[in-house]
Amino acid sequence: MMRAEQARMSTWQQLIARCVVAFHFGMWSWGMWIALVIACFFHKTSAALMTLYLAYIFLYHGNRALSTHVYPTYFRSWSGWRKAADYFPAKLHKTADLDPSGNYLFACHPHGITSWSSWLAFATEGTGFAQQFPGLTMHVLTLTINLRMPFMREYLLLHGLSDASRQTCTKILKSGKGQSIMLAIGGATESLYASPGTMDLVLHRRKGFVRVALQTGASLVPVINFGENEVYSTIRGNPSSGLRNFQIWMERKVGITIPIFWGQGVVIPFGFLPKRCPINTVVGAPIPVSRFDGDIKSSEGLQQVNEYHRKYIAALTELWQANKPRYAKQGTADLNLVE
Repeated sequence: MMRAEQARMSTWQQLIARCVVAFHFGMWSWGMWIALVIACFFHKTSAALMTLYLAYIFLYHGNRALSTHVYPTYFRSWSGWRKAADYFPAKLHKTADLDPSGNYLFACHPHGITSWSSWLAFATEGTGFAQQFPGLTMHVLTLTINLRMPFMREYLLLHGLSDASRQTCTKILKSGKGQSIMLAIGGATESLYASPGTMDLVLHRRKGFVRVALQTGASLVPVINFGENEVYSTIRGNPSSGLRNFQIWMERKVGITIPIFWGQGVVIPFGFLPKRCPINTVVGAPIPVSRFDGDIKSSEGLQQVNEYHRKYIAALTELWQANKPRYAKQGTADLNLVE
């Protein structure tokens, strides 16, 4: 199926698709933006402008953009994202209709290395989210530190991204009908488990998203990104190795980490672009959550959190079992909650 779809793309179309994918990877590259910021300080005028820009980012007005969605989402519907989706190819599948008058917390698994599936399915219209879920307004949430990186922040904000703080989650879900958010539950820690042929998830100790759902009454929507772990080859450090200890230390201190990975190049076989593997994002049926107005940290609140967390894991497992035969690569290990 994948080869047939790739065959329908001309050489020119394939090149355009690779360039779009390379563009996105470059926009997420911290090293490039840090180097650009440093370079600006070697020129007086550029240094002055950069100082003002940095002040804007970290002071009231610039900082406010992280959670108030004041940027227009021009880039979300860019036609280039459809070409990027064709590159893999990536597709979005729904298993149930979602009432546009409700609010939803889409919980995505796995995070993978760079979350290509979640980006195409929810941060863009590359796979047709608005057509499949009419009436919903999607807000993809990311680490605050990503939205403080000069220049990269504008790129993310123009796609409608906001910071993943609990305050922002709650504010969005309470802001009106159809307002929904997407979170990659496993985060940076889960990226260290990403490897072809696996579905190792960090979920046992991740309950913050359930607390948000309880405090807002938003329904939980399990999402599985089949193929996400196939797009990069990785080196998974031994749990007791110096590499793994450094990666974990960095994640705890900075909020991000550096997995060892590689894919393919734009014109050569080796590079950091993702491999052309089919990605299928499957959206499960919503799990209704009754709003809890009491103290979420009380014994009653903790009981509610644990109950809905168990329900969520059961629904996610069911979604995996129902769709694994169709969308998982042959030989993929079973879903495994490693943390």
